[in-house]
Amino acid sequence: MSDLNRDMVNGYLIIFKDYQPMHPDLQAQVDDLGRRMYALADSHSDPMTFFQAFSESCLQDDYSALMSKIVMTKMGTAEA
Repeated sequence: MSDLNRDMVNGYLIIFKDYQPMHPDLQAQVDDLGRRMYALADSHSDPMTFFQAFSESCLQDDYSALMSKIVMTKMGTAEA
C-alpha cells in the first residue's frame, strides 16, 4: 500500500474518533468499513488506480451512511 493510499483512508477514518465512546454495534461497523477501505488501498500500489477504484466502489456511500447514522445516534434521533 502506498503512503498516499494509507493517508487517504486514515483521513476518512480519523473523524470517527470524535464520536467516541461509541455503541459497540456502531464501532463494529466502523471497524468493518476500515478493514474494507484498507483492503482496497492495499490492493492498489498506484494511488491513481486506488482513487479510481475507490470512486467506483460503494465505500464512499457506506462511509456517508455510517457517518450519518453515528451523528444521528449521538444527537439522540436514531438508535445504533
